[in-house]
Amino acid sequence: MPSRARVQRMDLRPLKHVSASQISTYQRCPRKHWLEKIEGVEVPTSAGAAFGSRCHALVEARILTGEWPQDPEGVPVAMAGWKYVPQGTRLLVEQEMRLDDAALPIIGRIDLIAPEQSVIIDHKFLSSLRYAKTPLELQEDPQAVL
Repeated sequence: MPSRARVQRMDLRPLKHVSASQISTYQRCPRKHWLEKIEGVEVPTSAGAAFGSRCHALVEARILTGEWPQDPEGVPVAMAGWKYVPQGTRLLVEQEMRLDDAALPIIGRIDLIAPEQSVIIDHKFLSSLRYAKTPLELQEDPQAVL
């Protein structure tokens, strides 16, 4: 039986920082994290994730412009969570977050901050509430903790 030679890759990408989603991916599957973040393997976005990103953008557009963009499929979904967006106060959208006191810097973006109310919101769009994290899961979720 012929032996397989190990192929040494020279184009590996060193980690310069990590994010909450990278930490979550690593916790779920270290190999997936390695393939995506070190090897640079591109993973296609699922249709559900793409729709969630679209709805996220619709909420942000509504906050920034005061109007709902034209999207007959996405706007009703985005509107369902509108009641959770603080009204009548200054809102900060997509704010950068950086923590430098870890082994690697931790970076990310905070979807929405209402500073006068001390409220931070992370927009989530799920096909069913059965996929929502429980309060116990949120206590250990890297994104919620950070």
